[in-house]
This record gives sequence, C-alpha cells and structure tokens, in this order.
Amino acid sequence: VQLRGAALADGARVFFLAREGEAGGCVADGAPRAEGQEAVVAGGVANLTYTQIHSGLRLCYLHAGAAARYGWRSPGAPTLSVTYPADPFALAVIDSLAPTGAALGEATNVTISGSGFEPAVAKASIIGCRFGTSTSETAVNATVVEPDRIVCPAPPAGAEATVTLALVADEVDEETREPRDPVAVTNAFRFYNASAVAVSAISPPGNPQGVEGGLVTIVGESFADFGGLQVRFGDLPPVPATQPDAGAPVIVAAAPYVSPVDSPGAVPVEVTLNGQTYTSSGRTFTRYNA
Repeated sequence: VQLRGAALADGARVFFLAREGEAGGCVADGAPRAEGQEAVVAGGVANLTYTQIHSGLRLCYLHAGAAARYGWRSPGAPTLSVTYPADPFALAVIDSLAPTGAALGEATNVTISGSGFEPAVAKASIIGCRFGTSTSETAVNATVVEPDRIVCPAPPAGAEATVTLALVADEVDEETREPRDPVAVTNAFRFYNASAVAVSAISPPGNPQGVEGGLVTIVGESFADFGGLQVRFGDLPPVPATQPDAGAPVIVAAAPYVSPVDSPGAVPVEVTLNGQTYTSSGRTFTRYNA
C-alpha cells in the first residue's frame, strides 16, 4: 500500500489502525496499535506491505520533528478499503487436504489448506464442499472459512467408495447466470470401513519405561494412510506411524516415552488411519520397569 498526499513530511511515521470499529486511539499501553507494519515517509511517500488485510482500517500519523510532541493523530481519512473479486475462489490456491479419508458412520472434519481464500471469507455463509461420484453428489456447508483454510464435515456415506471433493459456492455467476464452477481439490477422497481395521500382532510386545523412541511394528488388516496414520498407546497422546509398504498390512511407530516412576502395566493399542477415528482389537502393549 502506497500513501501519498499534501504535506506528508519526510520522517513522519504512519500506520493503519487495527481492528475496525474498535474504540480508542492510535496508541494503547504506550505502543502504536498498528495493523501489519509502520512506515516512515520518504520522498513524500509511505510504503506499507501486508500479507493479510481487511477493510475499514483508519490512518494514524505522527508528525516529524518538533511537531511530534503532539503525538499520534487519526484524521479519520483516508480509510483503507479492500475490494475482492465476485468469484469467491478467484484467488484460491490449494496446498493440502487432511485427512484424505473418512470412516463410515463417524464424524470427520476435512480441512482444505491454502491461500487466497479471503474472497470466500467475505461470503462464508455460501461456501461449502461437494463430495461426489459419477452418479451422485452431496454438498455440505463449511464450518470454518478463514484466509488460509476451509473446514467441512464429511457427509454420511452408506458404503466404501472413492469420491471427488471440490470447493463450491452456492451462487450463480453474475455474467453467465450459471452456477459457479467448483474448485477441484481431489478425485481420490476415500470413505472406508473402520471396523475392518484390525491389529493382530505387536512386536515387541512391550517396552521398558524410561526409554524413548523404541520402534514398534504392528501387523493387522486394512491399514492405509488417509493423512493421519497414528497409533495410540493407552491414554498417552498418539504418535505418527508409517506404512513402509503401502500394499502390506504392517505399520511402524515409535513407542512414547513413559517415566520410570509411572505405574507399569499393559495398555490398549489403537490405530487411526485419518487422525480422527480410532479402532481397537483388544491388543495391548506392556510397559515395564527395566
């Protein structure tokens, strides 16, 4: 943002006031309440750079030289306004999707991360996700719409399936009067049967307390990585897991550290493929004193 105007003196300091509509002046607790950055006028121009910006920011100005004793002033004009494209996804760049699968019958929140979602934020009430196959589609409203992420709940599914996922806006194009084109995210989102995921063997079957990072190999059925393959040992936080061979029902995870003063014993082992739905087969992992 470049600020020019009459009587902008070199050495003067400027910034735009944060938090639209908030009462108060340019300074709080002795510090400027700048949104983004503060700039110094040079050659009659002040240059400010923003990575995120919103409308309604007010200008704050501190005179150079002796006039600085009057302190920061907000003249009320100009205000900084932002105009977004009519298409809420005109600036959207998709970086990642997590998870890439949802368990049948379980609530799953799907997060689409990226940039350029600011126009969508301005129309958050009409933003959603569409899950579909060649014969049917289901649209759901987004629960979170932010400049760098959009979150949608996966819809209920009656059977295992691989579907497409797209961002959608519930409005028509102002020129064509046709529904806006969806923004493709993936053509391989998977609805899977979590009850088919099973643990049949754990090696080693236990780990001494006070030791960190011992690798545990878990053998089972229907393992896959849908963006959140993890293992949970008892009530400890889950640890990431890897599947060395995508075609083999084997995953590997590092056993979490357990203090030697904690009570030893066997704890249940649970596996999640998407970081949200866990399954257990009654298998346990024993923590013992070395």
